[in-house]
Amino acid sequence: MSFLYTLLIYPLELFFEVVFSISNRIVGHPGFAIIILSLAVNFLVLPLYFHADKLQKEQNEKKRALQPWIRRIRKTFSGDERVMILQAYYRENDYKPSDIFKESFSLLLQIPFFIAAYRFLSNLGAIKGVSFGPIENLGAPDRMFVIAGFGINILPIVMTLINIVSGYIYTKGLPLKTRIQLYAIAVFFLIFLYNSPSGLVFYWTLNNLFSMVKNIFYRFKKPGLVFSVLLAVTGAAVAVYTNTGYDTPFVSRKIRLTAMGIVMVIPLIVTLIRHRFGFHFPGRLKIPSYNRKDRDIFTACGILLSILTGALIPSSVVKTSPDEFMDLMNLKNPLIYVLNSTLIAAGFFLVWGGVFFFLSGEKARVVLSRIWLALCPAGIVSYLFFGTDLGDISVNFVYIIPFEFTASQKIVNLLVVLLSASAVLLLYRFLPGAAEGGLIALILVSVVMCVTYFIPVNRAYKDNLSRLQNEYPSFILSAEGRNVMVLMLDRAPSYLVPIIFEELPYLYEQFDGFTFYPNTISFGNRTKFAAPALFGGYDYTPAAINADSGKTLAQKQNEALSVMPVMFRDEGYSVTLLDPPFAGYKTPGDIGVFTGPLYEGIKAYHAKTVMVDSYYKFEEIQDGIWRRNFFCYSIFKISPLYIQATVYDEGRYNQPQETFNPEEGFTMPQTGFDRSSSWGVETGFMSSYEFLNSLPEITVVSGDSGNTFMYLDNDTAHDVMLLQTPDYIPYQYVDNHAYDEAHEARFDDPVNGYYLDMSTYNNMKHYSGNAAAYIGLGRYFDYLREMGVWDNTRIIIVADHGIANTEANMFGGQLDMGSMCIDAYNPVLMVKDFGDSGFKTDYSFMTNADVPYLAVRGLIDDPVNPFTGTPITPEGVHDMPLEIIDSNDWMKAGGDDYKFAEDDWYLFNGDTVIDPDSWEYDGVR
Repeated sequence: MSFLYTLLIYPLELFFEVVFSISNRIVGHPGFAIIILSLAVNFLVLPLYFHADKLQKEQNEKKRALQPWIRRIRKTFSGDERVMILQAYYRENDYKPSDIFKESFSLLLQIPFFIAAYRFLSNLGAIKGVSFGPIENLGAPDRMFVIAGFGINILPIVMTLINIVSGYIYTKGLPLKTRIQLYAIAVFFLIFLYNSPSGLVFYWTLNNLFSMVKNIFYRFKKPGLVFSVLLAVTGAAVAVYTNTGYDTPFVSRKIRLTAMGIVMVIPLIVTLIRHRFGFHFPGRLKIPSYNRKDRDIFTACGILLSILTGALIPSSVVKTSPDEFMDLMNLKNPLIYVLNSTLIAAGFFLVWGGVFFFLSGEKARVVLSRIWLALCPAGIVSYLFFGTDLGDISVNFVYIIPFEFTASQKIVNLLVVLLSASAVLLLYRFLPGAAEGGLIALILVSVVMCVTYFIPVNRAYKDNLSRLQNEYPSFILSAEGRNVMVLMLDRAPSYLVPIIFEELPYLYEQFDGFTFYPNTISFGNRTKFAAPALFGGYDYTPAAINADSGKTLAQKQNEALSVMPVMFRDEGYSVTLLDPPFAGYKTPGDIGVFTGPLYEGIKAYHAKTVMVDSYYKFEEIQDGIWRRNFFCYSIFKISPLYIQATVYDEGRYNQPQETFNPEEGFTMPQTGFDRSSSWGVETGFMSSYEFLNSLPEITVVSGDSGNTFMYLDNDTAHDVMLLQTPDYIPYQYVDNHAYDEAHEARFDDPVNGYYLDMSTYNNMKHYSGNAAAYIGLGRYFDYLREMGVWDNTRIIIVADHGIANTEANMFGGQLDMGSMCIDAYNPVLMVKDFGDSGFKTDYSFMTNADVPYLAVRGLIDDPVNPFTGTPITPEGVHDMPLEIIDSNDWMKAGGDDYKFAEDDWYLFNGDTVIDPDSWEYDGVR
């Protein structure tokens, strides 16, 4: 049933969502959006109902003509003889018993549309609590009248009356049996929808009203003229109401509604001109005659579009990082979502496209086949050559930095799309065989490409099956011995720390004992390049990794992650690792790397397996987003640039905004309205944030005198979202306008002469995520003091890198050197040693490759890298210049390669990281 629902019903439900969402943005009220939705659906299916009604009438007439002889045969004969004679009579008159379905075809056609509307409007959060005219709440039964405490729902009654009148008009002259059937259906809908949300009943009432008007039109000699008059009256009413009674502060909405009303008047003007003057517009297209090739080309195009949008584009996205589309707590093969999107695409382009095609007249079939044919080159061209460099995208198909196309880009794209579509149409016109052959070739190529994408995804799924972890993570801190903790906050920049601490001064007390090193540099701007040096030291800078040709990149990554654990383990420390970043060149890291004799005594866990209640609330939501947005993203990618922003809809892909019920949890993903407000949350942030807050739950304080070491990687500062001030906590609807205005001065102080640009949502959400990370750590540090393990614990807070301009342009381009962003190389580094007190700032030059030395100093005599034999020492490691890689590549060089892919390199030769004069471009290598 799930298969059939995805193929038959969900494409319609998705269509309803998109039409409603766009309409609601235009008119600004769900009630009016429901009206537009009803009109859009009814006008769209009007040709289908016209031909279905025509087919039904033909069938009724045929049956009526056959009925006298059928009655005579049944009266005269009996048993097998009656059956045989009836069958012969049916064959003679070209009538099959299965043709009885044609008598109810119009009704059967309504069923999937009703199911889709019922599912969509019954669960639509956007109408809950919203009033519309006499309807107090579109999300609940209308209860317009209350008698003796008993509510009477009026809308279902009105709907039923309209249904009965429409049925009476439609069945005039038809057998009594047909009338009884329609009246019974009207009563069924009254009972079935009586206690449904009034928004759903309102929609179905509008549909019945439309059906009644349609049936009346069919009785006129010139139904087109009558229809255009009613359409014009409706349009004029919309335009007048918009400019007199519609109260909205948005001028653009009034303009759009007025334009819509004017457009609705145009058919009447055209009809009057044609009837008065017999005028026909010049250049009318002469539509070729329909033949079998049109059917074949329509089917082939439907197959190609289904593969392209359902399988090829989604699988190409999953293939780039399969692990990010797999949850180790609830492991599923991501190809399930590719299959789901393929079913949706097939339902859209083949099933419902086919319904429209085969229920249309011959000329309409020719037009539809040409439209499907034009869509193929237009979509392929847009997908392959336009909008290909829009920056990083999240697993929810939301671009990290909002994109915008220039007018020239849109015009060029439109011209290329029109030219490519025209060329293919001309090819089919003069060389139909070549066009068909090209389509078949494209289908075969697409299938082969899909298979090549499926293989690595399926392999990654099988690999992850062996990585499943059911053990609850925990780590030990000794009350009597020495504890060393390295806390990596992925992507946390140094320059935000002073601002956050000044805004939240209680952090100074919680971080008492820390020394902050603001002048710290990293050797890369991505975890792939920067984390090895952080965990392994200077043997694992990008330049050193490239120089070591004896080991693969994955081997060097794993080795770097193992340096401190092996050193401390060999000194008798209890060692625990939480989320080792990019271990095994996988995300999340493959903790299976830390098995075998070499790692005996070292425990490694996936931190996200911690059982936090709020995380489980997102599992079903995330699944729903993937099942929907894989296909929506594909439609976005094949759309012309002129409409891509509308299809993308700021990452919502026209999914209607839900209302928030605290008992049901949050909605996701987060949508930012401006720098101070947003709606929804992000799963990645919530799981990392909740894990950070649950650190006390997994910390085991031991009374023995043993020593411990642990490190963890946390993404609270990486998978960021806007949070509610002043506590920087997740809210469904964040509104920080008053707070941000009152605290605007917190960004006034420059960073080494350069000012932060905090005017955008994207920049503010990074600030929020960093603030939440330090607040969470502060609470944990209070817990450590309470448990008596603060003074005997060395803590290093460090980031692998800062924020690149592809993630958030924090300095408004002031620190950009070409594509390189200096602030991306300024990670946080804070160190609290045993027994330290006070919060100090040290401007000495540091690198995050100093972390292994900072962790072992004074604890291990003459420490050396256990894999290379290189001393872990600060002597000479800051010798200039330092070689820094600037790369956003995640895929060109994989774990089996021996060097990073060629990219830009820079030399740092100065005293201050945030200083362009200290940087020099060193070319591509």
